Amino acid sequence: MKKTFTVIITMVILILLVSVLSGCNRVGSSMNGSGKIIDQEIKIADFDSLHIEGPFTLEITQSDTFKTVISIDDNLIGRVLVSREHNTLTLNIEAPATFFPTQLKVNIAIPEINSITLAQGAQAKLSGFDYIDNLYLFLSDESNFEGTLDTGLTKLSSDSSSQARLIGTASSLELDGRKSSKLYLEVFEVKNAHVRLREASEATLNVNGNLDVNLSEESKVYYLGNPIFSNTSISGGSTMIHK
Repeated sequence: MKKTFTVIITMVILILLVSVLSGCNRVGSSMNGSGKIIDQEIKIADFDSLHIEGPFTLEITQSDTFKTVISIDDNLIGRVLVSREHNTLTLNIEAPATFFPTQLKVNIAIPEINSITLAQGAQAKLSGFDYIDNLYLFLSDESNFEGTLDTGLTKLSSDSSSQARLIGTASSLELDGRKSSKLYLEVFEVKNAHVRLREASEATLNVNGNLDVNLSEESKVYYLGNPIFSNTSISGGSTMIHK
């Protein structure tokens, strides 16, 4: 009798655990998106830099005025944290960040852009800008950036399997890639470039001026154009190939 009672209690506990776990994963719970997408405009202005952490997908365009619109499930809008400190707009997710929106898109219209930081799998696409004097890009944690731009200086730092694809031109490029970063700049025409790649990172470049290259730990550079090599260091099984 006592054994039978123990078995019944154990079965009840298992049933309750299954019910709780199923409830955590069902659509419309506090962790998952309801499927009803809303567009929430954020009244915020006077920034020229972005700091984005989490599974956001951004569209960044130029405009005379500021406008930021977040598209997300209606039951998850409260989990998105928005702040501005000095000239930087920050977007991230309220902890714990393990939630599953149907979509998490942000459209940002901004007069000028100076720097973009993407982390924790964030994705961003930039287009429609006139000439940008200096643009600083910082990518980490499998983040992804695509941009069409014409700049004086582009400084790109990439880490932890992040990727970047650039189209356009730059007078000067400073490139730093680590931990299996992939940087596709074959249609980004550059006059002068300083490139450092480490830890199995790869870059494709299009340079017709001075090119400084420092490659280590099985990294690769593929290059187009006719650059002038000044300072070159290739070690640890790394390679540089003209396409």
